[in-house]
Amino acid sequence: MNAVNILIAVHDEFLRRGTRAVLECQPEFNVVGESTSWNELTAKALSPDLDVLILDMELLNVRGVEEIRSIMEQHDKVNILAVLKKRDRELIQDVVKAGVAGCLIMKNNGETLVHAIQTVISGKQFLPDEIVQLLVDNEAKSSNCDLTDRERQILQLICRELTNREIAEELQISVRTVDAHRRNLLQKTGARNTAGLVRYAYEHGCLID
Repeated sequence: MNAVNILIAVHDEFLRRGTRAVLECQPEFNVVGESTSWNELTAKALSPDLDVLILDMELLNVRGVEEIRSIMEQHDKVNILAVLKKRDRELIQDVVKAGVAGCLIMKNNGETLVHAIQTVISGKQFLPDEIVQLLVDNEAKSSNCDLTDRERQILQLICRELTNREIAEELQISVRTVDAHRRNLLQKTGARNTAGLVRYAYEHGCLID
């Protein structure tokens, strides 16, 4: 397996050093550099070989998530892990809708960071339980979701990163039935993959209590 090339774009020196220390303990991770400002990041730090960008949202200042979209358009291979200082529901919603590969709260530990990187490299979106619950609590209040109750159940379990077999066990249905529901969800929502289904769920209030 090729090394995972990671760039740490974090303003706070203590957090930046701690992040690097955690990543350098993983033989499959290769920290290619650090950025401490938005100008530094955009001017020279991003390269075509970059796999993961750990992005401190404070670097964006007033620019907002449009800058995240700009990075993704120019570097479609990179997986962006957005790092937030606190549980800001509105910002988290905007970041998820922008299509980031994952979100982390700064207080999350090193083990969570490693798991997040491994998850996004595998092609899945990473959202820790506290962020999922925050979004669920908010979206449940105002839903414009055009899915059946069963489809919403399965979509919620997909957002919790359960496999098709695990979903089948949870709902006491066959794996083949779950496969069929997943295909229907992709067709119905227009999503191309699991990350697209997760974005649809949060954008349309499809998650249930």
